[in-house]
Amino acid sequence: LYNTDDIALLRDWQSRGIIHTAPEAKQGSVLFVLGRYSDGQISEPSDLDPFLAALPDASRWMICAFGPQEHACLAAAAQRGGNLRVGFENSLCNSQNIVHETNASSVAALRELLQGNPA
Repeated sequence: LYNTDDIALLRDWQSRGIIHTAPEAKQGSVLFVLGRYSDGQISEPSDLDPFLAALPDASRWMICAFGPQEHACLAAAAQRGGNLRVGFENSLCNSQNIVHETNASSVAALRELLQGNPA
């Protein structure tokens, strides 16, 4: 979901039975995409707030985030119970705009941040 308009569309489809929300339907997880359509594809942690406000009953949700604040956004989501998607598909650089050496180094840096040991 890229914005709250997408959430409204999801709600509509759920109400009409196009998308089923029962656990056995396995359609209850959503992905919030932060920063994809912002200027310069840059996200920030507060971008998550409208998504959670518009879909407070989402039991399984995850985020991905674009730009140098990717890890800060992911850490904010983790603190709020979300799952995370990290990697070069969304951001090549760290918060100082330095390119990660590898995708694995980006994942390792996020792990360190989540464990309270930011690089």
